[in-house]
Amino acid sequence: MITPSQTMRDQQNETLVSAGEIFVAGFFTPENSNSRYLGIWYRNIPERTIVWVANREKPLPDKSGVLKIDSDTGILSIFDSKGVETWSSNASKKAVKMKPIVQLLDSGNLVVRDEKEGILWQSFDYPGDTFLPGMKIGSNLRTGQYMALTSWKTMQDPTPGDYSLKIDTHGLPQLIVTQGSAIKYRAGSWNGLGFTGTPELRAMKSVKFLFDLSKDGIFYEYELLNSSTLMRSRLIPEGYPVRLIWSPRESRWDVFYPSQYDLCESYATCGANTNCNVNGSLVCECLRGFKEGKLVGSSGCVRTNPLGCNKGDSFQKYEGMKLPDTSSSWYDKTINLGDCEKLCLRNCSCTAYSSLNISEGGGSGCLHWFNDIVDLRQLSQGGQDFYIRVSITANLTVNNRSLDKKKLAGIVVGCTIFILGILVLGLTIWLQKNKVAKSGLWKDKRENEDIDLPIFQFSTISNATNQFSESNKLGQGGFGPVYKAWRLWIEEKPIELMGEMLHNSINASEVLRCIQVGLLCVQRRPEDRPNMSSVVLMLNGERLLPEPTQPGFYTGRDNPTQLDSTTKSCEEYSMNEVSISLDAR
Repeated sequence: MITPSQTMRDQQNETLVSAGEIFVAGFFTPENSNSRYLGIWYRNIPERTIVWVANREKPLPDKSGVLKIDSDTGILSIFDSKGVETWSSNASKKAVKMKPIVQLLDSGNLVVRDEKEGILWQSFDYPGDTFLPGMKIGSNLRTGQYMALTSWKTMQDPTPGDYSLKIDTHGLPQLIVTQGSAIKYRAGSWNGLGFTGTPELRAMKSVKFLFDLSKDGIFYEYELLNSSTLMRSRLIPEGYPVRLIWSPRESRWDVFYPSQYDLCESYATCGANTNCNVNGSLVCECLRGFKEGKLVGSSGCVRTNPLGCNKGDSFQKYEGMKLPDTSSSWYDKTINLGDCEKLCLRNCSCTAYSSLNISEGGGSGCLHWFNDIVDLRQLSQGGQDFYIRVSITANLTVNNRSLDKKKLAGIVVGCTIFILGILVLGLTIWLQKNKVAKSGLWKDKRENEDIDLPIFQFSTISNATNQFSESNKLGQGGFGPVYKAWRLWIEEKPIELMGEMLHNSINASEVLRCIQVGLLCVQRRPEDRPNMSSVVLMLNGERLLPEPTQPGFYTGRDNPTQLDSTTKSCEEYSMNEVSISLDAR
C-alpha cells in the first residue's frame, strides 16, 4: 500500500502489488515509444498485458514520474520532474482528518480507501480499453457517474482512440460500440439471459453475466465462477470488442469473439425495415409488408401500404432474431406478451413488439418499437421471437404454390370477421377445384344432388358482399361454400373439402384448422365469433380452437333462399374498398 507519507517513484522502479500477487501497478513504456505511463498489468504473465492506464492523455517524457496521495483530500496524483501535476484521481469524497491509503486489489482495481469512510476513489469507475471481472459498465443514476470503455489509438499507443463501448441508456438500454457519435456495432438489449445479439456467450459455463436495471443505475458486469481463471474483454483499436482467456498450458491469450463478426454485425448494414441474414439467399431482405425504397440516397425498405391503425393491422412473427435497435423503444416489466400485442395495436405509432425477458418460461415483460425497425438480423443460434406490425392490405396476396397456415393468415386479416369466414371456406374449396368454368360456376356432384358454387374473383370487399348474397340463391340452404363446409363438418367429413390434389401437397391438419376457423367466423351470434387477433393466432396454430356452432344464415334445405338478420346486418356495414388478389399459379 501507499500512505500519505510514502511515494512510488519511477526512477527507483517501484511498484504496487496486489495481496495475491495477481496484478502490479507501476510505470511502463509501450513498445516503440519513449513515453511513460502509470498502468496496471498481470504479474505472472510473461508478456506485459496492460489492463488500465492512468495518464493516457498526458504521458511523461522520462522516468521522473512520482505517484503521491494527499492526506487532506485523499486525491491520488502523478507529478513530473518539475513537480507539476500531470494527472489526478479527483476523489469524490474528502478524507479530511483521516488517513487515506492506496491499494491494488486482486481484481485489478486500484483504490483509495479510508478505514472509516471506505473507498474514496477506484480505477474501476474510470475504465480504459479493458473490461475486467467485477468492473461495471453503465450509468450511476444517483451520482451521475458514467462508465464506458475507450479503445487505444493503436495497439502500442494508450492515447484514447476513436471507439467507445458503452451502454446506450435511451429507450431500453443496450450495449453498443460507437465511433464518435455514430453506432458501429450493437450487441443489443438485455433479455434476461444475455444481450440479444450475443447468445453464444450463454454457453460459457465459467462466467456469470449480470445486468442491473433499476432506479439507482444501469450496469453491466460479469463474474468468474472459477477464481483461477484469468479473463478480460478488450475494445481493440479497430473497434471490435474481444474476449480473451489465459491458457496456462499454451502460455497465451486465447481470443474468443463474442459475436459472429460477419456482414450483418455492422450496424444497420441493410438499412431500415430489413432483415439481415448471412445464410439467406439474399443477405438483405425487406420485412413483410415492406418494399425497397426508390428515393435517391435512401437506404432500406418502406411500407407497401400505410398502417391501418385500428382497422385490421396484424403482426408477422420472426423467430431466432437479434432484436433491433431499442433506443426509441418503450418497455414494461409487468405486462405479458398477449397484453403487449394488444397495447401495440391500440397505439397507432407502435410498429413492433417482443418479450422483454426470455429467462422465464414463455417470456415476460413487454417491449414496443416505434417508427422504423433498424439493425434486425437472423441469428444462426439462439435469438428470440419478434413481431412486426403489418397493414391490412399487406396480408391479402395468396400464392397457391406456397400456401401454408401463415399465408392463409395473411389472406384473411383485415376483412370483417363475417366475410373473413366465408373467404377462408370459399378459398379452401376453390383450391380443391383449381379451375374456373366458363359460366363462373362449378358442379359438386354428390349422390342425387348438384350444388352450384361461385368462383371467388372480385376486386373489392363490397363487390365480394354482393357475390356472396347472390351465391345464397345458388347454394342450397345458405351461402354455397359455408353450406357445404357446415354440412360436411356435422357429417364429420370436412376433409372431403380438400380433394386428392391437396392431400399430397398440404398438411391435412392445417387445412382442417382453416375450415374450423372459417366456421367459427360465421357463427350465428356475433359475440361467439373470434376477434381479428384471435383469428391470426388460430391460423398460426397458437391458440386452441373451440367447436363451431351453426352458421348464422344456415336455414337447412326447407328454405334455401331465406337470409336471417345476421346476414342482412352484414350487408349494412360500410365496406372498406380494399383490393384482393388471388394468385393460383
